[in-house]
Amino acid sequence: MGLQWQDIDFKQGTINIRRAYIYNSLTQRNEIGDLKTKTSKRTLPLPEMLKNELLKLKNRDQEICSSLGVEIPYLCINETGQILTPNVCSHHFHQAAVKIGLKGMRLHDLRHTVVTYMLDAGENIRTVQEFVGHSDPGFMLRQYAHVLEKSKKQASDRLMQSLFGQSS
Repeated sequence: MGLQWQDIDFKQGTINIRRAYIYNSLTQRNEIGDLKTKTSKRTLPLPEMLKNELLKLKNRDQEICSSLGVEIPYLCINETGQILTPNVCSHHFHQAAVKIGLKGMRLHDLRHTVVTYMLDAGENIRTVQEFVGHSDPGFMLRQYAHVLEKSKKQASDRLMQSLFGQSS
């Protein structure tokens, strides 16, 4: 949520993760802050589908800023040009998740989903670790990777094939 338009390179097709927008319990305010670890700072590829959606959002944001006569560098702003707080983003995500039948899903759950599906697709653990910005692959696997039922079935079939020359 701390992404600024300067963090997105539409020509190179990359997104630079450099800062966070967080709630500071000491000041009791939302503020731009540092990411948790050195490895949290990373550059990710920008898929074409996301690039197109971000370009639409950028046009919307530019219209808002023009009408207000201000420049706002952040991606997540409302119609009045205010940066969206983490709670508001989470609330909007929850509403969208409920609409598509994912009632209990939280915004943070996307990290678990990304790790699980990237690993299930056969991605290298180090690649996934860097993608989500974790410094310790063991922590990432313990906290974020979940086994999908279809993966257990495929593993069982491969075991049966290896041992007995047949699927279960």
